[in-house]
Amino acid sequence: MKELREATGLTQQLLADLVKVSREAIGMGESGLRGLPASALQKLVTLWSLVPPTTEENDLPLITDVLFNEVIEADKQLARYKEGCKIKAANKQRALNNMTFKYKQCLCLLQVLKAYSASLTTNENNADILNWIDGATSFAQLKLMENSLAMQQLLALEIRQLLTV
Repeated sequence: MKELREATGLTQQLLADLVKVSREAIGMGESGLRGLPASALQKLVTLWSLVPPTTEENDLPLITDVLFNEVIEADKQLARYKEGCKIKAANKQRALNNMTFKYKQCLCLLQVLKAYSASLTTNENNADILNWIDGATSFAQLKLMENSLAMQQLLALEIRQLLTV
């Protein structure tokens, strides 16, 4: 283990940080005084597998170079993920704006229907109109619930979460 660590340019501390054990555990593992935990051994196998085989010992690349390339690729993936989150947040913001507009429309419609219904007398001539008002009121109330302030707040929360990535 020591030969591989030194050949790849890692210090005991850096290797310990990479496999999530103490520097002392690495030192004891190298000297044969104590074995490493199975989880650390699995990480070591993965770490050493990143180093391509070479014909000469001097050609062995520094593991830090390999890890640097891995970090660059991870950064690129993270940037793509963040961009995707921004796009999703923008789409959700448009949906929230639409939801807010529909909510206000429904409130206005309910006020108009209530006022119109109150102005009508209950007689046979107005029965069809009152039935239509009841149906329109039910529809407006349903749309009001679909676009409620609570639903708007949930959507706003989703937007904030997407933007904090």
